[in-house]
Amino acid sequence: MRTTLNKPKKPHSLVITSTLTSKSGAVIGAMTGSIVIGFLYVFDPETTGFYPRCLFNWLTGLSCAGCGGLRAAHAVVHGEFLAAYHYNPLLFICSLGGIVSGIPFFLSERFRLWTEPLFNDHWNCVLRYFTGLVLTYSVLRNLV
Repeated sequence: MRTTLNKPKKPHSLVITSTLTSKSGAVIGAMTGSIVIGFLYVFDPETTGFYPRCLFNWLTGLSCAGCGGLRAAHAVVHGEFLAAYHYNPLLFICSLGGIVSGIPFFLSERFRLWTEPLFNDHWNCVLRYFTGLVLTYSVLRNLV
């Protein structure tokens, strides 16, 4: 009878891999975000022609919920918050809502406060709220 030696398993290898993957993902995300912010800082969407035009606005002549968002982001990068609000108020509403809805995610990851079913219900509620908000804003924006 032949005996083979089994290699000892590394119980924490999966944890180390996922930690490295999440850290490298965060670094790549931060680098990409920095490039996008730098691009928005240098090139004004109102004067540069290479930014894409809104397809919904081009086809219908109506403003979608995102129309003005690029100009608003450019104004925010330059510190002109009132101008950014003028371009697209939904950007501020969604940013505030994203921060508020992200608090439970941060707390659940940091302190392990919520169980999985409650956490999923929270995100379903947030998704419904933002979908309704965007659709309502799109309709009201074109009526006023």
